[in-house]
Amino acid sequence: MKIVLDLNVILDVVENRLPGVEFSSAVISVVGREKIPAFIPSHGVTTIHYHTAKHLTKAKAGETIDWLLDQFDVLSEDRQLFLRARRQPMSDFEDAVVASLAEVNGCNYIVTRNIKDFKNSPVEAVTPEEFLQILEELN
Repeated sequence: MKIVLDLNVILDVVENRLPGVEFSSAVISVVGREKIPAFIPSHGVTTIHYHTAKHLTKAKAGETIDWLLDQFDVLSEDRQLFLRARRQPMSDFEDAVVASLAEVNGCNYIVTRNIKDFKNSPVEAVTPEEFLQILEELN
């Protein structure tokens, strides 16, 4: 099993955002413990740095990026992937990029709190809570 983590899941944990932090933290913990391949989109690295520096501190942003790069593999976008994303029947381009990355890289799920924008995704989107339930059912 391979998953892509949407940025909102990471930001829930980094910024301790309620109510999402509980299940998002649990997903990140189980991914590390069970050695489940988990990916983040490359555009997410800069977005998370910007967001964390703006809402917390620049030092925290740097620590967060170090942690991200230590914990997760990064999936890169290129021209072909952006063209693929433009063809996705999805209303949000950034989400279409995430969906295209997941599809091209053979991921089973996109873990996100934003299910509605992934309605037409080629890869199933699940909430952190749903992902934990899927793992529980597999074990």
